[in-house]
Amino acid sequence: MHMFHETCVAELQRLGMQQLCPLCRSPLSPELEFYFMEIAHRYIAVQRMVERGDMTWSALPTWAQNEMAKVVAELRAVASKDFMHAYQFLGWLYESGRGVAQSHEEAARWYTKAAEKGSAQAQCKLGSMFDEGYGVEQSDTMAAHWIRRSAEQGYPRAQCYLGRLFELGRGVAQNDEEAVQWWQKSAAQGFAEAQSFMGVAFELGIGVDQSVAEARRWYTKAADQGVDSALVRMSVVLGSGRGAIRSNAKEARGSSRAAEQEAEGPRDLTEGDREAAVHSLRKAADQGRAGAQYSLGVMFL
Repeated sequence: MHMFHETCVAELQRLGMQQLCPLCRSPLSPELEFYFMEIAHRYIAVQRMVERGDMTWSALPTWAQNEMAKVVAELRAVASKDFMHAYQFLGWLYESGRGVAQSHEEAARWYTKAAEKGSAQAQCKLGSMFDEGYGVEQSDTMAAHWIRRSAEQGYPRAQCYLGRLFELGRGVAQNDEEAVQWWQKSAAQGFAEAQSFMGVAFELGIGVDQSVAEARRWYTKAADQGVDSALVRMSVVLGSGRGAIRSNAKEARGSSRAAEQEAEGPRDLTEGDREAAVHSLRKAADQGRAGAQYSLGVMFL
């Protein structure tokens, strides 16, 4: 009988661990899944000591180096049984260089195995590696292929990423409406970056009818999750300080459309919207967030 930390087991289950073979979907041997969770538990024990400051990943003591060597060797043994989560775990270890020499090429090799087995997280990781040319030859087409496969499984990070690809026309035909559809799917799951992109879309009328009130609503959601750039954009939609931070609007869209539309000013922002936005900015500023402090300063110049 093995004992497992409840939080660790819950995290593994969140990542999709099931009592089913990832290849044929028949019942999986409990021993293999428990063995994988035991390996993960031993890794987490080392990770927590690093997080407490007892040691660092770049200078592990000998016993920890030996423990991580065993973790990697045993993960490889589980991976040899065609176990998707072992592929993904190995990819992440090689990408981050935790317990192994960092290697983007080796990470891409393991992520590919996991992606081909259907892991949405690995598909998104592999897509981003093709996008940036890390460990693989850069390819917009392959980036879009893997990110779309992940997004179609409902993975919010990939949905946000795919929206950006449609906005920019990288690996796919440029389509603002399609971009917004994917951002909407991601934002609905609470993904902060997608919420910020929804704010930009409504502020500038990208793929949707322009609405300053909707822009403020989405920027507030993103800002509440710690996206400081959303705080800066929020001050713009309030109709103050536009000249001072016009360049931020250009960066948000990546074109001159931002400055042109920004000059028109707010169209549908009510006094209640303004008060709610200022309240959010003040709350963030009181927490010491520089973006909010800057935005308030600009607004009240």
